[in-house]
Amino acid sequence: MTLNLNIDKLAGRGRPAKPLSAEVVRELTEADIALLATDRGVTPAPLQRITDRHHSLARLLAAGTPETEAAFIVGYDISRVSILKQSPAFAELLALYRKEVDAEFATILDHMSGLSRDALIELRSRLEDEPDKFSNRELLAITTDLVDRSVENSGGSSAPVRVELVAGGAENAAGEAEDSSHDAASPAATDAKGAE
Repeated sequence: MTLNLNIDKLAGRGRPAKPLSAEVVRELTEADIALLATDRGVTPAPLQRITDRHHSLARLLAAGTPETEAAFIVGYDISRVSILKQSPAFAELLALYRKEVDAEFATILDHMSGLSRDALIELRSRLEDEPDKFSNRELLAITTDLVDRSVENSGGSSAPVRVELVAGGAENAAGEAEDSSHDAASPAATDAKGAE
């Protein structure tokens, strides 16, 4: 059977083209088309060895880099990344790097917690040694920052609650005494009561 595609003029540099031919074995049936939709059970070949490129990809994915970006960085097609993620060996490597990321994050949180604790101890020491060096505004800011927390409401979800502490007679930025009308009836105090 000749297809008469008229493609012999498309020959360019390189090897000479071989003649194109096709042969009809039989006509397609509805059953043949239905078979196209079935899973053929094709699985990727297992990784023979894990290379530096695999390690780089696993580190990027474990750190939260999007697949397309990670594929571009290491020079893989996105389809190759998808195939690699199905490989048990690569999945194990990825899990290893995710554990390392989790451990590193836990270490950072531990350091942050220790630093916060040290800062609070230092602040308390300074406040006890020289309380007059702190203005009312600074003390209010420290207190507000310490009590600004997320609390669990009755619905079971957490909602941020901001508590504003306003002292009567505290000096404002212009050095004038602030109005002491900011008492328990203020909106901030009402919000804090409502959150209890």
